[in-house]
Amino acid sequence: MGDDRFYQSDCPSNEVSASRPLSLTIAGPTMKLLMMAGEVSGDYQASFLARALQAKVPGIGLFGTGGVHMREAGVDLRHDTAHLSSVGFLEPMRHLLPLQGVYRDMTRLVRRERPDLAILVDNQGFNLAIGRVLHSLGVPVIFYFPPQIWVGAAFFARSVAKVSRLVISAFPREAEIYRTDFGANAVSYGHPLLDIVKPEGDPEDALRRAGLDPSKPVIGLMPGSRRQEVKELARVMVESARIIKRRHPEMQFILPLAAEHVRPMIRGVLDQTGLSRDIALIERDRYACLSRCELVVTCSGTATLELSLLRVPLVAVYRLDPVSHWFARRLSMTPYVAMPNVLAGKMVVPEIMQYRLTPEHFAGVAMSLLQRPDDRRKIRERLAEIPGHLGACGAVDRTADRIIGEVEACLDTAG
Repeated sequence: MGDDRFYQSDCPSNEVSASRPLSLTIAGPTMKLLMMAGEVSGDYQASFLARALQAKVPGIGLFGTGGVHMREAGVDLRHDTAHLSSVGFLEPMRHLLPLQGVYRDMTRLVRRERPDLAILVDNQGFNLAIGRVLHSLGVPVIFYFPPQIWVGAAFFARSVAKVSRLVISAFPREAEIYRTDFGANAVSYGHPLLDIVKPEGDPEDALRRAGLDPSKPVIGLMPGSRRQEVKELARVMVESARIIKRRHPEMQFILPLAAEHVRPMIRGVLDQTGLSRDIALIERDRYACLSRCELVVTCSGTATLELSLLRVPLVAVYRLDPVSHWFARRLSMTPYVAMPNVLAGKMVVPEIMQYRLTPEHFAGVAMSLLQRPDDRRKIRERLAEIPGHLGACGAVDRTADRIIGEVEACLDTAG
């Protein structure tokens, strides 16, 4: 079932380029920036940017909202919001009360502390509301990873353009749409994942540390980082693993832990299904383990791009409340959900959505791919084209330079 392959990076180094310090400094008082992210992927990306900014401007003050990655990067977190994320139109309502508290508190905080500039990362609904407040107070706003307009967020794009001094997209094509269709001052410096996604060390050693046999095939299960996603997808994925295991006893399974706040849910599903010993929960060497998978079944989102860069065949899955799905399909600019398909404008990887998302159908699609190595090879060949849609390496470094330049310009104007 396996076929030999080697991971090849599109970037020359395994180190994120933003770690290289420049000689940029700001005269006078310490620069103070607000950074706000509201979900695991945004928190993760913001942490790399935070480190780059600190390397370039020692003593820079960074405060805001996010999660564990931003905190570890040195951001002074006033609220942990990574566990409050959701997708869809109705699903965010369950977090309405806690988010209202965060909104009120951060609004008061911004009025009191008056940051030199605000960097809003993803989290379109909440960050756009905060962005309007910041704009009204005269605080320059930069949207980093703005609402993805081709998958249902064009609804927000004009408002984003109105409140933003600058929109920095990870996708060159998206930045062009923001400029031409919505009048935004939008740029793209490439996608940070080009620098970030690389196996950490020897994949075979990583599998051994996880208690797996590197000589046997591996399937990855990635139900997402949001509680909503895990609730919808984890049990279906795990039950499909049971079906596959019956047909292919030699198969091994890994489930990379996407966020600490979903650990109890994942553990609960594994214990309830009796598959705790058959599915290895991966907490380290994530990319190394994934790079050796024959196939990964993943929640649609950032993970589809990570797997694309690893050249790992994948099946993208997606399920929303029926009302949210109805709205999303009518607002979307594309018939696809998985980012490799969106970027390529064609079906690069299979998608399983809504009512088709059952363990039996899931397992059937996976087993069909497992039994057809030529189909998996074709998927890898198509995935090899995806980096061409993501710009150039060194995105975080260039983004940090631009942000510092924007702050300098704002301070010069104010002076």
